[in-house]
Amino acid sequence: MLVENSALTQICAVLLTFVILTGCDSKKSERSESEKIFDDQLATISSGAAILHEEIHLHRDLNCQMVDKLNPVPAASGNKKNKTILDLSFRNAETLCTIYVEALPFSEPVFEEILKSKQMPSRVYAFSVFTEGEGDTFSKDEIGLFLNLSECRKLENYARDKGLGTKTCYEWQDKPVD
Repeated sequence: MLVENSALTQICAVLLTFVILTGCDSKKSERSESEKIFDDQLATISSGAAILHEEIHLHRDLNCQMVDKLNPVPAASGNKKNKTILDLSFRNAETLCTIYVEALPFSEPVFEEILKSKQMPSRVYAFSVFTEGEGDTFSKDEIGLFLNLSECRKLENYARDKGLGTKTCYEWQDKPVD
């Protein structure tokens, strides 16, 4: 099994871009300052936390929009492989949408606390989920941050119960961004 950028990942990226571009209306095309996902202030405290915060919101939005736009899954033109890839993409998006929606009420207060205290808590936790790609490939998404291990484990178990492979909860360490 490989965790890599596969053809499925590329197809998903194209589909998600299409969904976003066709799903936006003129009223929602520009985010206000309060609706920005990337938080510059958070980035000054922890660039890794700012990126994780942005990713959890973007992944939730993209996966949930894909589910909304592709429900039911349209018939794929072409061969059976295209239909299989589209079905797999939809199932992955549906599961990930649910996971991110469940995780945000636990993780958002952590980011708010970091902003309020202007420092990282002494310990925060995260876990990773793996979604099936084309062939023997998988993609990995990091989900967090959580203030305590029990909240992290609760969400990790929820993801596993939904059929996703997971990397057990771990103490998250900020990594410098190049």
